[in-house]
Amino acid sequence: MKNRKPFIDKKTGELRRVGTFGVPVALFNALFHGKTAYELFRYLGNAISRFFIPQFAVKFKMRKIPVVHVDHELDYKVPFCPLRIRIYLNFLNLWISPLSFIIRRVGAKKAIPYCAQMIKMVDECYLWAYEMYRFRMTTTNRPMSKVPGKVAGNFHMIRTWDPHYMCVPSLHIAIVVLTYSYFRTVFKELGLTEEEQKVYNEELYKNAVEIAETVLYVKQHSVNCIPAAVYMMRCSTSQYFSEEDAKIFIDDLFAHPDLEFEENVSDEDSEKIREHIRILYAQFCQEGEKVKNGELSADGCEYALGKKDTLMGEFDWSLPLRKWILTYKAYNPEN
Repeated sequence: MKNRKPFIDKKTGELRRVGTFGVPVALFNALFHGKTAYELFRYLGNAISRFFIPQFAVKFKMRKIPVVHVDHELDYKVPFCPLRIRIYLNFLNLWISPLSFIIRRVGAKKAIPYCAQMIKMVDECYLWAYEMYRFRMTTTNRPMSKVPGKVAGNFHMIRTWDPHYMCVPSLHIAIVVLTYSYFRTVFKELGLTEEEQKVYNEELYKNAVEIAETVLYVKQHSVNCIPAAVYMMRCSTSQYFSEEDAKIFIDDLFAHPDLEFEENVSDEDSEKIREHIRILYAQFCQEGEKVKNGELSADGCEYALGKKDTLMGEFDWSLPLRKWILTYKAYNPEN
C-alpha cells in the first residue's frame, strides 16, 4: 500500500527510523519485479562464486591463492568488544531497510529502479573486491577466546561460514559507504521533504560509521582494510562518494566513544588510527592517479583480468593494492 506522506512514529511523534522498515518488504518486491529479481539473483550468484566458494576452496586446499596477513600494530590498540557483534552484523539491514522504506514511501513503481540500481552496485562491490582477492587473499589474527553467551551464536556463525581470507579491501566498509552516499542522492531525487532527508541521511551515516568501527572491535579486519575499501569506493562510485565525503568519513571514525560499551579506543590511539588510514588512503589514491596516467608499472604483480572481472574499463584500480600487499610486513605481537 502506498504512503506518500512521511512516516511518523506514533510513540515518539517523530519521523520513523529507516532501520525499522526491515528486510521483508524489499525482498518480496525484489522477487516479484523483473529488474530487481535479475539483479538480486546475479548478486547472490556472485556472492557465492566470488566470496564464499573461493575462500573455502583455499581453506580446503582445492585452490592455490596465497593468503597474506595484514595485521598492524594499531589493531591491538582497539579492545576486543564481542558485544558489538550485533552492530557489525547489522550491515545487511543497513542497506536493505532503505529499499523497504522507499518502496513504502513512494510506491514500488517509482522505487524499483532505485532498488535495482542499489542491488546492482552491491553486487559490483563484490566483483571489484574480487579483483584483489583473486590476486592475494588476506587475513588477520582473530581472538578465539570465549565470548558472552548472548552473542556466542553470532560468533559461531561467523567463524563457521567465514574462513576470514578476504580482508583487503573490506566489503563491510565498502557497502556501508555505498549505502549512505547512494541513498543521500535517492532521497533527494524521490522528493522527500528536507526534514526527512536530514533525519534519514544522519541516521544512515551514523550507523555506517558505527558499523565501520566494529570491524576492528570484533576483530574481523585490520586498520589496513579500511583505507583500501574507501579508495575502492572513490574509484568506483565517485558520482555518489566524493573526496570530501572520504575525508569526513575517515575523520569521524572512533571520534565519538560509545559509552554503552566499556571497551573504547583511547583518544590518543583513535587519532593514530585515523592518521594511519589517512596516509594509506592518500597513498592508494596517488598511485591510482599514476595508474591512470600510465606511470605505475605492474611488473611483478600483473595478472589476467577476465571480461567479468573488471568493471572500470582499462583502469586497473587494484594495482596500488596489489603492489602494497607484496611488500607489506604484518605486525606480530610475539616478535
